[in-house]
Amino acid sequence: MQIELLNQLKNLYKEGFKEDNEAFVSWFFAGIKEENAVAAAEGERIVSAGYIVPKPAVVWGREVQVPYISALATSPDFRGQGKIGEVIRGLLRRLKSRKEPFCLLYPFNHDYYKRYGFRNISFCEEREITGGKDFESIVVSLKDGMKKTVSDFFLNENKGFENKAVLWLKEILLNKIKEYSTYPAPLYLWLDENKEPFAVCFADEKRVHLYGTNNFEKFLQIEQLKGRIVFDFGKATTPYIQARLVCVSEALRCAPWLTKEKIAISVTDDIIENNTGCYIVENREVRKIKAEEVTANYDFTIEELTELLLLGDGKLVKKQSNYFPEQY
Repeated sequence: MQIELLNQLKNLYKEGFKEDNEAFVSWFFAGIKEENAVAAAEGERIVSAGYIVPKPAVVWGREVQVPYISALATSPDFRGQGKIGEVIRGLLRRLKSRKEPFCLLYPFNHDYYKRYGFRNISFCEEREITGGKDFESIVVSLKDGMKKTVSDFFLNENKGFENKAVLWLKEILLNKIKEYSTYPAPLYLWLDENKEPFAVCFADEKRVHLYGTNNFEKFLQIEQLKGRIVFDFGKATTPYIQARLVCVSEALRCAPWLTKEKIAISVTDDIIENNTGCYIVENREVRKIKAEEVTANYDFTIEELTELLLLGDGKLVKKQSNYFPEQY
């Protein structure tokens, strides 16, 4: 990425995300390829931008890398002029050209992105840690001891971890040390009364950012974390991640259909117009046909189809327990 372009994007990012420190900003842009950045400009000045960031997830029963639309930002004096919409459409077009089935984002406002076809597909509940028990904690060094300490914590697989977060935490912690070394929050390993580890987490004065535990209720009782907010992924009450289908034909091909019969599906998409049309689905084969060639069995908007394929209805598509852990 050219130096001038990179500097403009970094400055725009800092305008939009003032809470992120310089180390994190440098780490973020070190991992961004030019083809994964879309910007809107006024003259020679970049005034809005967003990025595609691949992240791990469990979707349709498979561990995959999925694209997140991340770090959307507009310069304050150009907000309300449709610049961010221009960027979002550009990102969606780029993902469509790559035949990505869908994309995700972590919304600052769950209603805002619905105008672009996004829907809530992952849920959690915010819980306040009540505290009460004084457990021993060890601050883990990200550079010197993290791999060994975290690996040891996950060695005993027969403990029956209760929280979904633990399913992805080990891989993320072990493979993303460079990212998390930019966090101002320290990494804690918590020991129970028998000096056995039962939780690991990043926590600052207000919030627990990432965590894994084999006893979530015990985790809520940690006195030293009292008053901090934590996401409970075991409860589905509050929208957490939003998704949107990008390449309809690829999404239809990958989805876990319960029916083996040939079906015709009509789709309407006001944002990615070449998604609009009629599709024949049969034995994981998908082809797009002219609407007049067949009478559709089902008519869906892109929003309805997103919810059907990613959540499932138990009739056409198997009900899903997809897990999307990451956020920006």
